[in-house]
Parts: sequence; C-alpha cells; structure tokens
Amino acid sequence: MSITTIYAKPKVGKTTLALKGAPKGKTVVLSSDQGLVGIDTTGIQIEEDVSIRNLRKLIKNPAFTRSNERIVVDTATSLYAEMLSEIAGGGSPALQHRGTANNEFALLLRGLRNSKKEIIILAQEKMVMPTEDWVSDDDDEDITASVTADLPQGPHNILMQMSDAIGRLYVANVNDKMVRRLWLTPTPNIVAGTRSRTYDGNPPYLKAPTMARLNDLLGWGPGKSPRRGGIIKKH
Repeated sequence: MSITTIYAKPKVGKTTLALKGAPKGKTVVLSSDQGLVGIDTTGIQIEEDVSIRNLRKLIKNPAFTRSNERIVVDTATSLYAEMLSEIAGGGSPALQHRGTANNEFALLLRGLRNSKKEIIILAQEKMVMPTEDWVSDDDDEDITASVTADLPQGPHNILMQMSDAIGRLYVANVNDKMVRRLWLTPTPNIVAGTRSRTYDGNPPYLKAPTMARLNDLLGWGPGKSPRRGGIIKKH
C-alpha cells in the first residue's frame, strides 16, 4: 500500500503514533531500538531479531506478509547501524561494508514495499548543515541548515526515494500547552513531502496526528495507494 517515514527527536512519540490504532493480531514491529517500554503492545508481534539473515527470512516468508496489515520499523536509524556493524564484523566499517549495508537496506525496504501492506518507517532526527555541495546557482537564495531522518547519505537517499510520505513529528507550544504535530510540507529547513492526489500541502501539518487521520488526509483509505510519481521533498 504505502511507505510512510516519520522522524523526530527521541521521546517525542514516534512509536506511539505508529502503534495507536494498529490492528491487533495483524501488526508487527521490527524493533531494533528496543523503545517499547511503557507502550501497550497487546496483540502486536515484536520481532527483536533484526539480523540480516532473519530479516531476509521474514520478508521472503509469504505467511509473514499475509498475516500482517501494518509493519513498523523502529527505528531505521538503529536498524541500519546494526546492519553495518554486522557486515563489518563489529569492527570499523570500510567503504565496501557500507556499500553492502546500503544494498541490504534497499532490499529490505523494497521487500516491505512489495508486500503491499502499510509500512511505517521510524527514524531519529538530525540537523544537516549546508556544505559546498548545497551551493545554489541563485546568489540571493538563503541556504540554511535543515532537519531530516538520521541516516548516512546512502541509506537516507534510499529511504527518501522509496517513501510515499515523509513527516517530521514535533512538539509545539500552543497557548502554553504542549501538542504533537506532524509536519508534511517541504520547506528550506524541513525534509518532508507526500504522494497524494488529494492533499496539496495545506494545512502544512497534521494536528493530533494518528495514522488513520494521516491516511484520510492523503486520500489513502482502505484499498487505496499513493499515486505514482515524484515525491515532493526538500534536498
């Protein structure tokens, strides 16, 4: 159906968002972060063996994808780090190790996407500072730092390209009350964007976000898929 990537600072509520309203008995979490303490996981399968061998086995198993409607990766940041460490044998990774890890990461995402299920990829957040590679041809363009999913460039690009929606979960202070919002519109400072026939970027964020409300906003109701085409995102 879709791949939704949600990134945020630690303890903002990524996992809670991904699991709220999740279909009991039909949801699985690939848990590399072990961040499920205090979260009600009744009726939810938790898969803590995220070794490359086991991930390959799960994705290739028709029973795994057939029995689950929602698959959550918690988090891609930790999962990729574990993949890289496994491939490098626990030592300092060389360039070839990173290439192999990137391939394994892409194979996992492709396998999840091809399952035709609701895929939610969670990630930590990082700030990216402008570099010489980001210099614009326009002299008057303001180049500033941006926030995005915390992954090295290779897996980051893979995830952004395969995602149908990219959102930044954050906490806003509204009338002295802390509220969660999911930012969905690309800006010079925030990597975000969606594939949607119905959502035009207004409003730029989703109040009191849940996966059901997000899917409704994007027109991804039951049996519907994102349109094919380029995802809007900030580089």
